[in-house]
Amino acid sequence: MGTAKKKKSKLHKSKPTKKTMSIKDDLKTILLRNKELQKEINTTNKKIVQLEKESLRLTKLLIEKGYKH
Repeated sequence: MGTAKKKKSKLHKSKPTKKTMSIKDDLKTILLRNKELQKEINTTNKKIVQLEKESLRLTKLLIEKGYKH
């Protein structure tokens, strides 16, 4: 019969190395930048919608006035 190996318990976690700390900092920075970019995208999309509404309004106005191109 074979002997089963026991898994070592991880009671003593190793301290994070400089590399893992750097990766965590980089990840936080990326996530923050991602949030900022998402806000910019939302703002830009809102502006696009406003401009489309304004364009539609002006087009209707031109049609009412009998504008032909």
